[in-house]
Amino acid sequence: MPNFDRPSAPSFQGKAASYSGKNPAKTVADTTASGVGAIMQDISQTVGINMRELIVNKIKSLPPLPKTVIEVNRIRNSDEPDNRELIKVLKEDAAVTFNIFKLANSSMYGFSGKIKTLEQALSFFGFNMVTNIAISTAIIGHLKPNLGPYGVDMESFNGTSSIQSKIIEKWIDPKINGLKNELQFAAFLQEVGIIIFSIIILENNLTDHFKDAIEKYQDQSVAENMMFGHSSSEVTSMMFSHWKFNKDMIDYIRHADKPENAEELFKVGSQALKIAKILAPIGQGGITKDSIARATELAQEYDFDPVSFEKLTDWIQDRKEDEEINARKR
Repeated sequence: MPNFDRPSAPSFQGKAASYSGKNPAKTVADTTASGVGAIMQDISQTVGINMRELIVNKIKSLPPLPKTVIEVNRIRNSDEPDNRELIKVLKEDAAVTFNIFKLANSSMYGFSGKIKTLEQALSFFGFNMVTNIAISTAIIGHLKPNLGPYGVDMESFNGTSSIQSKIIEKWIDPKINGLKNELQFAAFLQEVGIIIFSIIILENNLTDHFKDAIEKYQDQSVAENMMFGHSSSEVTSMMFSHWKFNKDMIDYIRHADKPENAEELFKVGSQALKIAKILAPIGQGGITKDSIARATELAQEYDFDPVSFEKLTDWIQDRKEDEEINARKR
């Protein structure tokens, strides 16, 4: 979970994301289909696997969702969500409750040590945020993935996911304001597809291949496309289709790496998710000057409101200053 006082956790500092100066919105589009096919064919011949079939089979073999996820998602989607019913469900899952308190009391939210009950968490963060945290952390905890190929552990992954969701919460652009709750939920979950890729990489000794692809293309989604024929966002959407989650949320996530392919109804939401991913990339140590520059360029290209985006980057700078102050106190 996010802890801005620990160097091992995702933060607004750390290793800078590599950036070649190319427009990130066009990177995947400029990757030729023949290039994808050539690399996939080379890997398939080397290790004797068909990537597309393997991804589908891995998703089909996923275990059923834990009871907590099913119940929280049911309450979340009900016509009249009941806080008391939600608290009752959460109290039956000690691990999920622990993760809610851990995130709520992180420095990112400014309530260090003050949130001690689920009632307080709901009061401070609201129904949607608490259910988002509960579902995302319950899924990750249930699958217990080894995310080594991406250079993160479960705590760091959960932390980055929460930062991406926090970005959507803080970024009240007129174009996404009406979608905020749904996009916050999608932002928490949009990187889950790296679980499938990590399993495939580790089971087939493809770590060096993946690292080479990341190094070559300097872009996670491009490297994924070149190796697997899909981005992690596309695989995430396949996973949640398998689990029968809300279709709108799935469509936002499906096109988060390539919003230009989304239907008009989902394009703005997918663009916002992509910007959140670029601002807080998985395995890159958190938000950096380079990631802010890339996200700002993309926000301009997508014609998001510059004033609201500037407020978001101001909030990010404030968080960085808080980190620096806390670091000096230690």
